[in-house]
Amino acid sequence: MSRRTAALIGAGLVTVLLGGCGLPPGKQRPAAPTASASPTPDPLTLPALPEEACAVLPDALRDQLVPAARVKTSEEKNNEKFPQELECEIWTDSDRAKDRRDGGLRVRIERQRSTYGREQAVETAVRHFKNDLEFYGNNVRRLPDVGDDAFIVVRRYSTENKGYAVNLGVLTGAANITIMYQASPSSSDKVRVSATALAAYLVAVLTGPPPEPPRVAPFVAP
Repeated sequence: MSRRTAALIGAGLVTVLLGGCGLPPGKQRPAAPTASASPTPDPLTLPALPEEACAVLPDALRDQLVPAARVKTSEEKNNEKFPQELECEIWTDSDRAKDRRDGGLRVRIERQRSTYGREQAVETAVRHFKNDLEFYGNNVRRLPDVGDDAFIVVRRYSTENKGYAVNLGVLTGAANITIMYQASPSSSDKVRVSATALAAYLVAVLTGPPPEPPRVAPFVAP
């Protein structure tokens, strides 16, 4: 796919690298900025990402989302010739948990560095957009006011334990953010609001000085 074609399809389409989100079938694609309207920021002016990937999650926010968290993955790739990649995955350690609250979170950030970084991020978004429709269809919702464009899918994975999961993707500048989050016991509204707050926080981290971490409450009474 050419860069021009990607821009015409929609620079604001979000990418979700593990399943992702997209527009429901039969619904009109929302208007989105073109690649030329959002040029690639100078990498030298962007805030540096932490060398230890899971450090992108402040302790207080991590503890609210995933009680008694255990780090499963914390990786960062920072070769100047390639996109900067960061991945953090944490899960509740049942041996240390004090109650029935259980959570899991995977955050992945990919930030392009080349002159055509914005267009590359768009191409990635378009590529995953087709998968979004196949996997989630009408469960996909647009998420306004987060990055340049964002979409979210909320689904229930356990009726007995009130388990809900979120796939959320954001396109912001020349970067893609993917969030996969699950919590039990929870509700669709609780996980949606919590994951959205996390996404907005990560967008701010990528574009300027980190703000105060949001307070979230993803769990309900058992």
